[in-house]
Amino acid sequence: SESIMELTKNSLVDRGEHVVQYHMNKTEAENQAYLFTAALSELRTEVQVRARNDAAALRSTVTLLQREVDGLSQKMREDVAAMKHDIQVDMNNRKGEAKEEQNTLEQEIQDLNNRFTISISDLKTEIEQNIKWDATRRALTVVFGSVVILIGTLAAADYFGKSDEVEEAPGMGQRAEIKITRSAEELGLLPNYDEEKDDGSRYV
Repeated sequence: SESIMELTKNSLVDRGEHVVQYHMNKTEAENQAYLFTAALSELRTEVQVRARNDAAALRSTVTLLQREVDGLSQKMREDVAAMKHDIQVDMNNRKGEAKEEQNTLEQEIQDLNNRFTISISDLKTEIEQNIKWDATRRALTVVFGSVVILIGTLAAADYFGKSDEVEEAPGMGQRAEIKITRSAEELGLLPNYDEEKDDGSRYV
């Protein structure tokens, strides 16, 4: 009986220790679960707060970037508009300069054409004067030559006429006079009016 009592006592002690240990493990597990739940809730809250803060910071950054982009876009539009205006002004100035250059060139061409026309007119006048002078000089030369030939012919005729009269003088002993000169009518230079026609008019 003592042995049975001892075995029963030992069995009860073991069972009691097992129950106590099991109860303690369960409580500790519950405590650990509570702590885990609390930590998880705190972590969730912290993550949510941090996410909200990050989202707010991100929204602020996005807003700032959007403002900067809007500012850059506005500045770019203003720069493009100013550039277009400057280009238009430069084009207008260049058109004006090109038109002035064209007008100046046309004026120079007109002046050159006028000078060329005047030069051609002067040259034409000079050529015409030279031609007229050459024609006049040739005419004067012809007239002068004709006069010289006529005078030479008259002189030669007069000379040969005198020579003929001198040669005929010795054979004409009965003639008291020797005709020295011959008149212009006799030389045939002027018409002879010594004889008249039947109707009273004179002929050569």
